[in-house]
This record gives sequence, structure tokens and C-alpha cells, in this order.
Amino acid sequence: MLKEKRAQQVTEVAETHLRPGEQVQLTSYASVGSVAVKRRVASAAVAAVASGGLLAVSVRPRRMYLAMTRDRLLFFNGDTPSGKPGKSALMDLPRPLIMVTGARQGLLTFTVRLAVDGEDQGLKLIFPRPTRDEGEKLAAELPAAPQPA
Repeated sequence: MLKEKRAQQVTEVAETHLRPGEQVQLTSYASVGSVAVKRRVASAAVAAVASGGLLAVSVRPRRMYLAMTRDRLLFFNGDTPSGKPGKSALMDLPRPLIMVTGARQGLLTFTVRLAVDGEDQGLKLIFPRPTRDEGEKLAAELPAAPQPA
């Protein structure tokens, strides 16, 4: 669970992006990734060539704060020097376009995989132990993707 002060900061930042009547229902913190395997390999290859083979890059998920309303899922930068959420929304996803394709409890994390209608690439949200409960709530609030027959 996010500490009360940090949850309030996320809510305050999110409120500047909300439409009239929209309210934040859930705030949390997660590592968010959406990089395809081909892109990850290509990024590492470009870095290796550019540095003469001295540097290997690992494309990793980005830490983000998220705020969910009844209409949208908003993502804010979580890698700021102060630890506070960034002011601009990095992603703004309408909830009707989001479906849960998988949710899994790990020893220290809770992972949620999301599909976004109209996008080739989905999102993988990894909630660390302190925010696992919010990850479970998020997965429960969003519709599950239909299972193939």
C-alpha cells in the first residue's frame, strides 16, 4: 500500500488531468513495461555498436505511479529525484479499451498483464510487495480478456 502522503501526492497530480465529475478511485506504484523482445534485442545491439562493444544496455520496465478513475488509467513518472510523481501524464488509457490478460502472485510481487484494444503491444505491471494489494484491486476492477476457445 502506498504511504498516505505519497498517495495524496499522486491524487493531487492526477486531479489536474481529470475531467469534471471524475474522481481517483485507486492510486499505486508499479514497474511498467511494454517493450517487445525484438525491440529489446535491437536496443542492446545499437548500444553495443555505438560504444564499440563496451556497453550493454538492459531495457527494463519503468517505475510509474498510477491513478485509476471510473473512466481512465493514468500513469505518471515514478523515477523522479524527489520520489514524487511527475506532473505530466505519461499514459492516459480509457478503461473501456483495457482488459486483463493475466494476473499472477509472485513471492514478492503481483504481476498484471493488460491488453489495450487497438494496440499490438500490451502492458506488464509489476507491483512490489508494498503495493501488491492495489495491484490485486486493479486486476479485479478491470474486465478480463475473453479466453480463446
